[in-house]
Amino acid sequence: MPAHRAVPGSRTASGFLVNGSPRVVSFADGRVLSVMSFTVHEGRITGLDILTDPTRPAALGLTA
Repeated sequence: MPAHRAVPGSRTASGFLVNGSPRVVSFADGRVLSVMSFTVHEGRITGLDILTDPTRPAALGLTA
């Protein structure tokens, strides 16, 4: 079960495993808005990738 955090304007952010790695997925009105992935090195976040192309996140089949 994903962890949800309510954001104003019927938006949510949830934690998911995507392709076996943890991601933060944001939703707006039930559709995927973005997918964030993190690069961790020696216990610290050293990189952040945010996918916002509207077609690619939708293809993951995630739901809020």
